[in-house]
Amino acid sequence: MKNKENILIILTVLPILVLIILWNSLPEQIPIHWNFSGEIDGYGSRYLVILIIVPAYFLTRLATSSIPGKFKERWGRVRLFIMLFLAVISVSIIVAGFGYPVPMVPMAAGGIVALSALSLV
Repeated sequence: MKNKENILIILTVLPILVLIILWNSLPEQIPIHWNFSGEIDGYGSRYLVILIIVPAYFLTRLATSSIPGKFKERWGRVRLFIMLFLAVISVSIIVAGFGYPVPMVPMAAGGIVALSALSLV
């Protein structure tokens, strides 16, 4: 279990490190929302990358204590996927901040489908 927790911490810290390294190069406002056509329709502060992934880590960790024993293994997989998904989304937001196109709609849709499937097994 400790090994999984280390992976979760790495998935949380990695986007923050990328953000710190690229901080001075990023514009103040970066894309944070895409419509269903894949067009950027919302901008926000660079700090939002941190405000997305750090609370998610702690909330999923807190939720772990309330999961009954027989579901803990499944929740561990779901939690790992959530943090992986958020790490990819966070780095994609940073990339989009530089003006590169990011296929956010397919990534988000694929992530939701995968999470739904993962929670069933």
